[in-house]
Amino acid sequence: MTRTLVRTACILVLSCAATVAIAHHNGNLYFDGEKTVEFENATVISMVMVNPHSRLEFTIENENGELEEWSAETQSQNALRRKGIHAGLVKAGDVVTVIGNPSRKGTAYIRMRQLILPNGDTVTFYGSGPAITPASP
Repeated sequence: MTRTLVRTACILVLSCAATVAIAHHNGNLYFDGEKTVEFENATVISMVMVNPHSRLEFTIENENGELEEWSAETQSQNALRRKGIHAGLVKAGDVVTVIGNPSRKGTAYIRMRQLILPNGDTVTFYGSGPAITPASP
């Protein structure tokens, strides 16, 4: 009887922990997956590759000609490295295009789906297929 009770309690605790982990990793809680934003002529501040989420920090010029600082979240450094994506793809001062899903809170924060590098190559962060697609000649 005691063993059955302990097993049941363990299963219940592990099930709850798994549910919390899945909820945390559902990007649609934080980002609007139905909308896509694109920032052309974004200037890279830094690319920070860390766990659990890597980030690209960049600035854009708004409609009033003022610089705004934005952050773009993407996958962990482990997931990116397995795809051949590394921080050396961009450096501070590079002008890139950033494509992603906007924050549901309306803040200067997006989930980065793609990044078009200065040489025209496209980096795709989610999905299957090649992570880096060379620019067309």
